[in-house]
Amino acid sequence: MRRSQGAAFVFAFVAIAAWSTSATFGGLLAGRLPFYALVGIIQVIAVVALAPIAIPQLIGSFRRKADVPSTMVKRGGTALFLYLVLFSVSLTAYQLLFYYAMTGTARIYANIANYLWPIFLSLFFHSVFGLGNRRPSWADNALLLLGFLGSVSLVWDFHLPQGAAGARENYLGLGAGFAAAGMAGLYMTASAKIREIGLSRQRALGMPLIYFVGLLPSSLAFAAMAITQHWTLALQPIDWFYLVWLGVITVAVAQTTWSHAISTGPSNVIPVLAYLVPVLSTSLQILVLGDQITPSILFGITFIVVASVLTAKIFRQLMPETGAAVAFMYMGFVLFFRTDIFPGLKFEDADNFPIQIYAILAAFFLSRQWQRARDEEQDLINWQRAVTKIAALADPKNTFEFQGPVQQSGSEKPNAALGNLLYQLISAIIDIDQSQSSGQLANNLTNYRHLEGKFLAFAKKLVDKEKDVQDDFQEAALDVKSYSSKWVANKTDKASYGEIVIIVALGIVSIAVYSTVASSSNIRSAIAMFVVASIAYIAVRIFDYNIRPTLLNVTELVNFQSLGDRFSLPLYLGRIELLRYGRETRMVERTAQGWTNEGVLETFHTSAKGNPLRRQLSARRSAMLFLLLGPLFVLSMNLFG
Repeated sequence: MRRSQGAAFVFAFVAIAAWSTSATFGGLLAGRLPFYALVGIIQVIAVVALAPIAIPQLIGSFRRKADVPSTMVKRGGTALFLYLVLFSVSLTAYQLLFYYAMTGTARIYANIANYLWPIFLSLFFHSVFGLGNRRPSWADNALLLLGFLGSVSLVWDFHLPQGAAGARENYLGLGAGFAAAGMAGLYMTASAKIREIGLSRQRALGMPLIYFVGLLPSSLAFAAMAITQHWTLALQPIDWFYLVWLGVITVAVAQTTWSHAISTGPSNVIPVLAYLVPVLSTSLQILVLGDQITPSILFGITFIVVASVLTAKIFRQLMPETGAAVAFMYMGFVLFFRTDIFPGLKFEDADNFPIQIYAILAAFFLSRQWQRARDEEQDLINWQRAVTKIAALADPKNTFEFQGPVQQSGSEKPNAALGNLLYQLISAIIDIDQSQSSGQLANNLTNYRHLEGKFLAFAKKLVDKEKDVQDDFQEAALDVKSYSSKWVANKTDKASYGEIVIIVALGIVSIAVYSTVASSSNIRSAIAMFVVASIAYIAVRIFDYNIRPTLLNVTELVNFQSLGDRFSLPLYLGRIELLRYGRETRMVERTAQGWTNEGVLETFHTSAKGNPLRRQLSARRSAMLFLLLGPLFVLSMNLFG
């Protein structure tokens, strides 16, 4: 087992090393060939290199039937054909866009934008395949997509004295790099879908075969163009070496070794290694081509790598990408301040403004998020304690006794009706927490209030008639209503329209002063930061409540207490562990269920280090640490820059 994993890492590093040379070798061929001719030659060479591997795979797929899981539904041949067409078109589009950017523009910026493809891959893959019992909502995808634009804006700082034409060329190149990233995510997703459909039809389609079939139509088209248009290739031997390298090594070898590494190596480690590619590729450009490195480029690389890792990690845990929301907000501010939105207002004097905006926004987001998270968590814990107290008063014989981390109950016949109402009440709280729109939230809140009334009325009938017990019950009932209201208020804390209008108006006035009257750099900076903080405040107030799930997903919380083995009432315990941005209460040792990275419902024990609950907590902690990168970078630039 260890030997196979070691081989997987070797294959992965071979693919990474091969991919890292694409931008540099493409840059070395700049001016020697039109970018479309470069792509055509590379594809023809790649098809020839893949043929000895792909053709035997094609023959074997018809001779031998693959084992198909019993749960897999057979897919039609039309779907397979359409995905092959999508794969072929997007793969060719990726190569055309990538080599256009590498041969005709500021390469280093376009290359960094191109390596946003791991985030695109995560977005497309989870949108197409889904995960477990939940697909990302349109809001998740929109935030993630806008996060990509925010990443691009970090390296959007062309200050080259080339005139309008040169600036336009640079922006086109950066746009081509960004579009190439989208095409890369699309063709990789299509290739995975092709393998899935092929397996459902008992055909094991390997990646070399898929790439061979995908490249064959376009390579034949390029060959026909070369013959009919009489391409003349005045190339040196070293140029042919570069072309063969790009076709054989970066396409045939890299894709083959990478697919082998993915299929045999640990699925939680191998994909993360791909994020080494932008670092190695950019470093090679600087060493070989002499491209200039700037602090903005360094920070852009860091942002893309870390955001890619976190996007994949948090998406696997069914958590919205907090970093994407931050990226979305500062992306808007960057474009806002660097565009001439009013006649005569110029914003090009804002040095390093994207980074400053990101730093302020990240710090603001962290401080507000941290306080609201603590308030929301404490309200929910207090609500749970009050509900537990009512259940204990209504059915005292079945109250759990704590013995260390283990809970035990001596009764074998608990009150099933009370347990059912308690189960519904918890489910209603989960529904509120998982609401994806204001309308859905209102409906779920109405349902919760109805169930809360039924639960309290039923429990009151079971409570002892003694005055002290009745007083305790009334106090606990008031706490249930009070803390649930506070929790919902924290969760739905949004800005009013008047608040938005006032702050936007102040922001517009500040921008006008910033651009025309203020001459002192300190005054300009203060005004700019005020505008950023104000808009950040609005953005957080509007969007934040919808991307902060407090509880676990429904399956995990419902299975928090094993109903068959331990007790029929799922919430007879001291507190729910809340995965809330770095705060974790002690887990009660038990058997529970949760969704794994592959979307499989897994039974696990909470004492295990790698259980899904702890993975979710780790993902949120990583997201929070990532938000600190902006302030730390600005601080280091001010101290040492």
